[in-house]
Amino acid sequence: MLPEGWIPHRRGDGEVVGWLEIVGDDVVAHDLLGQQVTPRGLDWHEAEQALEDRGIGYLAEQHTLTTPYGKLMPVRIGEATTEQVTVVVDEFGTASVIGADLESHVLPFPVPRRLLRDYVRPRFDHRAWLDAEGRPIAYGDRWDIGEDPPEELYSECAHPERFEPLVTTARALLDHLERRYDVERTEEVVGEQTNVTLTPTGPGAVLTVIHPAGTLPSVEVRAGARSVGNWPVCGCDACDDSVPDLLDQLETAVFAIAEGTDGQRAPWPLRG
Repeated sequence: MLPEGWIPHRRGDGEVVGWLEIVGDDVVAHDLLGQQVTPRGLDWHEAEQALEDRGIGYLAEQHTLTTPYGKLMPVRIGEATTEQVTVVVDEFGTASVIGADLESHVLPFPVPRRLLRDYVRPRFDHRAWLDAEGRPIAYGDRWDIGEDPPEELYSECAHPERFEPLVTTARALLDHLERRYDVERTEEVVGEQTNVTLTPTGPGAVLTVIHPAGTLPSVEVRAGARSVGNWPVCGCDACDDSVPDLLDQLETAVFAIAEGTDGQRAPWPLRG
């Protein structure tokens, strides 16, 4: 439902391209999804210009939906009104698959950014990995509940390269956050690891993403001095990690820092 006091902004042809909200002496712009697109501190003209510059093309672009179960899914906007926003799942990069029965989700308006983001995960070919006998390894689903893996697998990682998407995704997350938020980025090599840090110019925790050198691609995320997590934690074949699940966990952890959704940190300021 349209929040009280939001004022429509129309472009020259009369079409509404967003909403303006008066907050004290400032004017904040919101797009057609109801998401804030400008920081505080702008005047009326500046907020209007931000909506004009944003246009409506983003409605045709791919977004990322977070489901109630914590799974991240690529989607496209099906319909956006001031009552609700409908998105359709878009696993293959185009939602216009002829004859396809597309899964859809209905979101409230304004759409919380924790549910729908204009971030898109890089595409990966999660190909089948083979064991020594040439049989596909069903990583992420090898062991039944209560079943113990063979002892020798605790010291084996047959395909460390399958974790490379973690490093690529971490880079994509950093690039996305740098575009959206008012942060300063630094990158340095310390010993055998690369540290990339995003420091917000206002409130919020400093984000550091660490990529150690070595044969096992991995990522560590820190909020300030505190370690938030490592992906993978171990990487051995007995752990049987599902890389797509690890990517969900990595993205969720990083966005929680930037958006301040874990209740411990303030959200970062948006880039003007």
